[in-house]
Amino acid sequence: MKVKPVNRFYDDYRAGLLDKRELEAKIFRYILEHPECFGLCSYKRNKDDHTEFLCCLYPRINKSIEKFEQSAACFDTYINSIVRYADKEYRRKQVLHYETEYAICNEGAYEMMAAETEAVYGAGSDSLLEEDDKTHKPISNPRQTLILLLKAYYRVTDDFIERVAPSLGIDKQEIFRMTDALREMCSAKEKKARALRERCFSQHFRCISFEKRLHAMSKDSAYYEPLRDKLQKHHARLARMRQRLKNMRIAASNRQVAQVLGVSKGTVDASLHAIKRRAGRAKPPRVAPRALI
Repeated sequence: MKVKPVNRFYDDYRAGLLDKRELEAKIFRYILEHPECFGLCSYKRNKDDHTEFLCCLYPRINKSIEKFEQSAACFDTYINSIVRYADKEYRRKQVLHYETEYAICNEGAYEMMAAETEAVYGAGSDSLLEEDDKTHKPISNPRQTLILLLKAYYRVTDDFIERVAPSLGIDKQEIFRMTDALREMCSAKEKKARALRERCFSQHFRCISFEKRLHAMSKDSAYYEPLRDKLQKHHARLARMRQRLKNMRIAASNRQVAQVLGVSKGTVDASLHAIKRRAGRAKPPRVAPRALI
């Protein structure tokens, strides 16, 4: 009886004619050149999928050689089962990926992720320190205004700084220097918040994907209850992530503002306290709540 190539490779390996790396290479090349022997003919129509699948498969071949001695099966049959299982798992992941992409498109996710997630001072008609572009109205307390601007440096646009600088009596380049210094000081906090926001986006659309699958599944299915439990866990995780993002403080600390201004922290504390006291006397405007995502 003719010995199957994969079995012959393994026999050579056991006889010491091949080392493990050479055995892996021969098995991998055989799968690559004879996909029909492993039920992989469909990949011929899509080279990108074929390449990506093979990249996922290679580590499995390495592990399968180590585990084969514990199996009583024929080595060719064993490798064939490994490849077919990997193929099934890869296709399942593809389906999940397509479902998620479909959900993202339907929910307008790309537009949401491309949109500004933070309100920006100076971007609208009701922005802080609104002024006429042609006339520079004097500000009653420029120091307090500058401190407030620096505290919220991450929401201040360059255009707004250029417009407000004359009213503050400070060269715009000096304000740019101070905001850049604060941005560098707070870069770690900004990076952390940005990473968490991206994770929130991913988790949000992962939940949508689970909801789509659950909606399409029969309630009598054995997978319905486990999938619903998984969806609830993902919703709970998303809620925790959103709460963490909400509690993050990106604003510069009073000490950092004092450092770039060259004044004491007490001066900044007192100025902000005066602003809060003055703001407390005025009736706060009603603002619609803004979702994190």
